[in-house]
Amino acid sequence: MIRVGIVGASGLAGGELIRLVLQHPELELTFLGVPPVRGGVRRSCIRGCGWTSG
Repeated sequence: MIRVGIVGASGLAGGELIRLVLQHPELELTFLGVPPVRGGVRRSCIRGCGWTSG
């Protein structure tokens, strides 16, 4: 298993890359780097893709 981290995961290309990594049998998604937002953590980039931050 190859561990993968994605920096810039909040954009359209990052979202597509998340989807591709999650579907690949040899890859494990271990990190998502997203820019900070006021008042909390940005979670919209991982919603609906089957990966949880916790």
